Amino acid sequence: MSQGLDDFYSLMEGKSTTNSKFIKRIKKMMDNYRKTEEWSEHVMNTEQIKEMALAQGVEEGKREATVSAISKTVKMLKRMNQSNEQILQELKQDYSDEFSDEELEEFLK
Repeated sequence: MSQGLDDFYSLMEGKSTTNSKFIKRIKKMMDNYRKTEEWSEHVMNTEQIKEMALAQGVEEGKREATVSAISKTVKMLKRMNQSNEQILQELKQDYSDEFSDEELEEFLK
């Protein structure tokens, strides 16, 4: 492999290079591109996507934790001989803002 190609791969991996004319030209082109509006928009879009993905992951994690807590509560109340109607009433009281009645009924099955 030529030194230029080795340097190019090193540059792409964030490693040090020989700073040949070829690499200097590429670095200059990259620096110029980073100053463009297109690059700024790309960076902003990437950050927004990352933030949205993180927020969605947090919300999914919260929902999974709530589902787990509800399932454990239902099992415990059944062991305490509570009827499905009583359990459903309790679930509606505590979780109606997060789950529909139909979703809460599913926990009883």
